[in-house]
Amino acid sequence: LAQTKRVRKSKPGESLPLANSDTTDLAVEALRSLRTSLNLTDNASQARIVTVSGLSSGDGKSFVAANVACLFAQVGKRVILIDSDLRRGSLGEQFGVVNQIGLAEYLKGSVPEASILYPTKQPNLVVIPAGQYPSNPAELLSGNLMEQLLKQLASKADIVILDTPPAMMVSDPLFTMKLSTQTLLVLRAGTHEMDTV
Repeated sequence: LAQTKRVRKSKPGESLPLANSDTTDLAVEALRSLRTSLNLTDNASQARIVTVSGLSSGDGKSFVAANVACLFAQVGKRVILIDSDLRRGSLGEQFGVVNQIGLAEYLKGSVPEASILYPTKQPNLVVIPAGQYPSNPAELLSGNLMEQLLKQLASKADIVILDTPPAMMVSDPLFTMKLSTQTLLVLRAGTHEMDTV
């Protein structure tokens, strides 16, 4: 998936995902096609767990994850969007979620699942922010609590979407990819050669 990252300034409390602020944008229409493709591969017997990653920083993976999550929610799907970038993730801020208690705290065993689920202004969409960046993100993501969490969330949602760190920079995405039913790799147009993938 190649796309151009859209950068726009925001006002306090404004929702940043383009799918909510400019529904006629060509990038949003392209992401609607992606949503349709994911629907075509739908397995009705289980919720989909989709990992979204890129090769390097700035590829636009968070842009894709946030907007695809909004687009699924807009057609009535129950969506849980997880910021699993425990190194520098800030996805929750796009939805007005203060990045304090989140995935990292849950994986440390210090808070229950209910305390990291944040409703958003977009109906049907819940966000789990990264939380405070831990010193051992790979170990937390590869532990049993992450697998248990995804199983629990899959029973409550139609689709669970995970935004990860860049796959070429750290090993963290490999753990969520292993637990996912689908993986989306976001490539920046004109930057990555196909033999890199």
